[in-house]
Amino acid sequence: MRVLLFDPSSGASGDMIMACLLDLGASPDAVGAAVESVGCGLKISRDEKHHIGATKVDVQAGGKRYRTLAEARSILESSILSPPALDRAQRIMEILAEAEGRVHGVAREKARFHEIGALDALADIAGSSAGLESLGVDRVITLPISVGSGTVIAAHGRL
Repeated sequence: MRVLLFDPSSGASGDMIMACLLDLGASPDAVGAAVESVGCGLKISRDEKHHIGATKVDVQAGGKRYRTLAEARSILESSILSPPALDRAQRIMEILAEAEGRVHGVAREKARFHEIGALDALADIAGSSAGLESLGVDRVITLPISVGSGTVIAAHGRL
């Protein structure tokens, strides 16, 4: 069994996760094709800060959105993701829908995606799922995420 230990001590974004997987050796072709198959583009480049290099990815999604778990499932099911990568991506979306539903007191099927409803979020999930598969990762263990503090203006006002 191949296990990946993920340490998001400085936070995490979908772009950061995909870039990290690419730096670990994930197939750029597999990741790019997965992102493109959900209707987005992907730019992969190298970045250097203070003499430390890393992969940088930028998902180009335009303003396209999805609102429900059913819509996200439909987009993923029409993607090129292999059955294992599709299963992982679907499980990620179900977890997100469950969390969104809990916040609003509705079942996950009735939850409406707001900030995570941008198509680039779904592209991050598809690309990361394809990247994990290309690395042969069976299980991901995640250390606690650093969530920081402060406020943000979101669909429901200041949070």
